[in-house]
Order: sequence, then structure tokens, then C-alpha cells
Amino acid sequence: MVAFLNILILAGILSGTAIPMAILPGYFINRAKKRSALRDYVRRLGRVLRVRHGLQESYDVGQVVSMMRKWGYSSAYDAYGLALYCSQSDFDAHYSTMAEPYDYELTRQELNSYLPYSRTDFSAADVVELGDRINRQGRAQKRTNDDIYDSSDLDSVSEFIRSNKGGDYGDNFEDHSSGLGDGGIPYGGGLDSFA
Repeated sequence: MVAFLNILILAGILSGTAIPMAILPGYFINRAKKRSALRDYVRRLGRVLRVRHGLQESYDVGQVVSMMRKWGYSSAYDAYGLALYCSQSDFDAHYSTMAEPYDYELTRQELNSYLPYSRTDFSAADVVELGDRINRQGRAQKRTNDDIYDSSDLDSVSEFIRSNKGGDYGDNFEDHSSGLGDGGIPYGGGLDSFA
């Protein structure tokens, strides 16, 4: 990262735009942090709110903020979490007392660049359902990746080994009594050493 920053600064010095080039890495880091926070708000916060308060069309500000604090989310992105799960009236009432007010519609329009919605009138239940769908896809992908480690395959192999312990291994196996396999390579004790 430091080397990349040095290259950007050098390119900026050579082109006469050193300050804007030095700001770019911070911009990309902040964008990545925001994207990560929004992903967590959709995938985890909605699930926690549903478990704690039931599935609702919108949650109140206190419910959402308390869950964000309990789960350790940064307060820098509170407006996005509130825009996802609160009604416009609750959102506006919360930010009307703040020194830096947020606009509900603008915040939701910005969220649309991260979400698959083309409109800004989605409900908290829609976001919870989206998070469930994303989580199901993630679990399905994990199961696909874990298929090569399926425990039922290991159980059938170990059952075969236990049932044939000390017996005849059949035509598909070499004679392990000598301790040598194909080409005279030692087996290290044969299958009996695993039981």
C-alpha cells in the first residue's frame, strides 16, 4: 500500500497534481469501508432486528441504533443503517436535532448504488428479505465448496476400513502384509495402523 501511495505521489509531482493524487488512496479506503458497512447492515443487522423485534415494515430509530451499537458498528455510517430500516418521519425527526442533518431521499438514492433496487420506497422488510437471500446464496456457495469434504464420504470409507480390519481386502487392494505397495514403496503399516 505504501509503495502504491508513493507511486501516486510521484505521478502527481510529475504531472503537477500532487495533492489530488495523494488524496485518492484515502477516498478508496473510505469507499471500501462504507461498502463493507452497508453489506453488514443488509446481511446481519436486518437479521438481528427481525430476531429481536420481529419482521416489520420499519423499525424505530432507538431499535436500530441500539442494535448497531450492540454489534459494534461504526457510528460514521449510522445514516445508512437508519435509512435502510427506519421510516422517513423517524429518520427526519432523529436528524433534525443534529448539527449535520441528512436527507432521507438522498441517502436512499445513494444506497441504491449498492442495492439491487431501482426505487427508494423499499421497506425494512424488503431489506431483511434481501439479506436473507444473500445469506442463502452464500451458504449454498459454501456447501458447494465444501462438497469435496463431505463427511458422509469419510464415514463410508471409515466404515469400510473397520469392516475389513484384519480381513481380506479383495481384488482391488494390494497385499499390505508385506508393507510394500506398487513398485516396492512402503505403506507405513497398511490400513490396520489407522484403526
